[in-house]
Amino acid sequence: MGRIFSRHIFTHVALTTVILTFVLVFGAWLTQSLRFIEVIIEKDVSVNRYLSMVWLLLPDLTSVVLPICTLLATVYIIYKLTADNEMVVYKAIGLSNLQIATPFIVWGLLMTIACGILNNYLGPKSNEQFYGIRNEIAREFSAGLLRAGSFNKLRDTVIYVGSHTESGLLEGIYIHERERHGVPGFTIFAQHGFLQEEGGHNILYLFNGNRQSASSSTSSPTIAYFNEFKYDINVHREVVAKVKLHTTYGFSQLINPPAEISETARIKMLIEAHKRIINPLFVITFVLLAAMILLTGQQHRRGRWKQILSAVGGALLLELVVITLLNSLSKNQYAVLMSYSMLGFCIALGLGVLIKPEWLSNLLRRLNHVS
Repeated sequence: MGRIFSRHIFTHVALTTVILTFVLVFGAWLTQSLRFIEVIIEKDVSVNRYLSMVWLLLPDLTSVVLPICTLLATVYIIYKLTADNEMVVYKAIGLSNLQIATPFIVWGLLMTIACGILNNYLGPKSNEQFYGIRNEIAREFSAGLLRAGSFNKLRDTVIYVGSHTESGLLEGIYIHERERHGVPGFTIFAQHGFLQEEGGHNILYLFNGNRQSASSSTSSPTIAYFNEFKYDINVHREVVAKVKLHTTYGFSQLINPPAEISETARIKMLIEAHKRIINPLFVITFVLLAAMILLTGQQHRRGRWKQILSAVGGALLLELVVITLLNSLSKNQYAVLMSYSMLGFCIALGLGVLIKPEWLSNLLRRLNHVS
């Protein structure tokens, strides 16, 4: 009887989790994929290559929604068991709250392991491949980096291109780079040019134009005319360096940051490392909290919405507080300890109440009597 009961609940919660995860991940993936649809339109990339890039978003998206989906599946199945009077039968044959919750806990542990693999192995690998493909496409179709008819802002530089020709030339080019670190700013006008990669740098070749420069200490600009001019915009290297810090490093690299990086970068890497541990722990924590709240007390088909809201709202509030604490690591040296302590307390509380629910039931009765 026990095995049939456990298999019955385990199958239902697993199936519900998979369906919810598929729906939410597909919706989020579709939304994210539309952001890169311009890759096909502007750079004439094949659909197959586009799909080979955007499917790499799936591991990260799955790891984000998996804790919530497991929580919702647990709440839904327990509610359905109560609504169908199955919970009354289980209690009548002598099953304890812990025995009823065991299939949920086992499934939660499996999803915790799966989420850990997604966070610490598949996610970084897929992110590295994703940005590699995106940058490769950008290098192959580098003229697409500069949109025609709009001002393209690249760090301290603004580049305007009037139009693109069918042969890939850029017409009507304007470049303005502001003054920084005591180096005078300048403005460049050119009739036409083209963008080409050389040695990992993106070189903009300009023809038939002039370069005007002036500093804040001088009133009159200096003008120089040219037939050919090379301008290094170096877009890709900066993008890769920015992305790599957060998404493509392995866990061992994040938890042991290089000594030569800045303190701010070091803290960001440590925060990312601990998030990759805490996010999987949310799964089992949410399952235990939901089981504790929904299985404790009398089982009624009506009036369950308060317990459901308490289970879902409490789990989401816990996640918000823990993530907020972790992000405050630069200001609070105990942020990591407090985050793990909160999760540990919630896990211990959930297990404790499921094993011995009497003290919590007595406490709730007293509170209801007082109110």
